[in-house]
Amino acid sequence: METKVSFDKAGCKRKIQGRVTLAQKKLDSQVMKDANYFCPQDTGALQKSVLGSTIGSGLLTWAIDYAKKMYHFKGRVSKESNPNASVKWFEVAKSRFTEKWTKLVNDEYSK
Repeated sequence: METKVSFDKAGCKRKIQGRVTLAQKKLDSQVMKDANYFCPQDTGALQKSVLGSTIGSGLLTWAIDYAKKMYHFKGRVSKESNPNASVKWFEVAKSRFTEKWTKLVNDEYSK
């Protein structure tokens, strides 16, 4: 007795890529939100500057001229407008939310 199995390799690849793309978009959006929670704030321009990033690319950039200086600031960050403000706000968010981000991606990918 012979059994034949067919497999749509191209269709499978498209489905996987679609799941990965959607998971990356959701991850980028969540990372942006979580990192901005720790981002210093005065006028809000620094936090808003990340909105120019391409969601789904896996690269978030706080694209304002002083972002790098603030990220690596050696002094005390003002907590007047944002009591959660910190230098290296992405690293702070990553240390706090890595498990949440991993779950988000795994849940999205496994749908």
